[in-house]
Amino acid sequence: MTTYYFLDRFSHVHTIPLSQFNPLSLPVLLAIVLVLVSALLLRVYLATRRPKDFPPGPPTTPFLGNILDVPLSKPCIAFAKWAQNYGPILGIKAGPMNMVVLHDPDDIHELYDRRGSTYAGRPYNYIALNHVFEPDIGQIYLFQRNDRLLKRWKRPARWFLSQQGIEGIMPILDAVSARCLKALADSPSRFLEHLRVWALSTPLIVLSGQANVSQDLLQTYFYRQKLVTTLLEPGKTPPVDFIAPLRWLPTFLAKWKRDAYFVRKHQDAFYGEMLAGAINNRQRRKDGEKNVGEYEPVMARLLGEGMPEREVKWLAGGLLDAAFDTTSATIVNFVVALAGHADVLKRAREEVEAVCGGRMPTGEDIGKMPYLKACLMETFRWRPSAPLGLPHVTDSDDIYKGYLIPRGTNIIVNAFAILHNPDVHPNPTAFDPTRYLDPEKQTDEHSKSTWIFGAGRRRCVGDQYTMQALMVVMAKMVWALDMKVPEGTDLSVEGGFDDGLMMKPRENVTVEFG
Repeated sequence: MTTYYFLDRFSHVHTIPLSQFNPLSLPVLLAIVLVLVSALLLRVYLATRRPKDFPPGPPTTPFLGNILDVPLSKPCIAFAKWAQNYGPILGIKAGPMNMVVLHDPDDIHELYDRRGSTYAGRPYNYIALNHVFEPDIGQIYLFQRNDRLLKRWKRPARWFLSQQGIEGIMPILDAVSARCLKALADSPSRFLEHLRVWALSTPLIVLSGQANVSQDLLQTYFYRQKLVTTLLEPGKTPPVDFIAPLRWLPTFLAKWKRDAYFVRKHQDAFYGEMLAGAINNRQRRKDGEKNVGEYEPVMARLLGEGMPEREVKWLAGGLLDAAFDTTSATIVNFVVALAGHADVLKRAREEVEAVCGGRMPTGEDIGKMPYLKACLMETFRWRPSAPLGLPHVTDSDDIYKGYLIPRGTNIIVNAFAILHNPDVHPNPTAFDPTRYLDPEKQTDEHSKSTWIFGAGRRRCVGDQYTMQALMVVMAKMVWALDMKVPEGTDLSVEGGFDDGLMMKPRENVTVEFG
């Protein structure tokens, strides 16, 4: 005789003989399951439709929204084309997630600046917050939610990256860029590696005082950062934010879990090395050592002010990663741009030589080089290192221009589209630094090229540091090196550049130095 078993709420086992089983129970059970499944499907269907009064955008597919419409490669271009049809406030449904992509500087200013309290949040990312970064404090500066911890971290971050702080580190910028120049002259075929080392070394010294890092540690850092950008890039990992059961896959079936474990392990170790270096530097200063140098690293200063070691570690680590990503991508974009435009390189060199003569330029000279600065501004515009920036999220419902922007909507600035608007930048695909010889165009909301640093309350506080560090190394490179790309090299956005979180030349793009 078949027997059914069940547990009551006291975990007692009870049996029901088949003869006592109500034959109507199975149809009833199936009906209940059908109702529940139907309710779930209806909920998913409704969640992937556009909310009432949501900004316009391409038609949605039931249960998917616009997921199949958004290309994984260079979505910034697709968004720009859609904006021409639907308007500069573009509404997209990424499955159940609401997304609004902004294409007009006036809209960005209104939402990010004037309504900053609503638009200053960061979206929840399960992989980042539960697997990549250490829970709670390990969200690092750029990804920190809009809370008290972020506000406490802003003050030291802004001081380090302010004009006053930059003036104190100018000798470091000069020394590290000179070392990079020598490496490029000695082994030009490894130029990508040398530029990455430069992009990491400068903030590492400034933050922790570490001047020498082993080759193994450098390569591990570069690989780790590559994994981080992949894990955070939309479409490169399973949609675990929408489909929760995917989070429970065992590690051997989930490559993203293995990559995240590697990142967290080596991230913690690298940040720990930075903290140890800062503690050592602080102790040596206490002991009165004379060869410790006049400059006090940021981490040592924060420890002296009483900030907890754990906070110092993660604040500085986040600043390091942000500085590395932006400067490493931008300097490579600059090199490729000048190597592909001999006339621009020639004019930039003439300016540097007019200022410095036969000596190597230093940080004190870069303020006298308007054309070189225009080259940097045009690099930001021509190939923005962060074409879509980092998303914000709305903390409450908002009505703007008659559109409903619901709470929890991801807000994205299409920096690439703004910087390639032909109405503002004629012939936008051309690399033409003369666009920015007029200082007003460098700061005007519609023509400026610094959208890669974001906007509003979450605008990157490191813009001045980034520009100063880049100008110093650019001046030295233009002064000392000839650069060119092989004839026929594709430098178009579509064929010559990779994108994701960062836009940079493809690995097969080579530069010849002389």
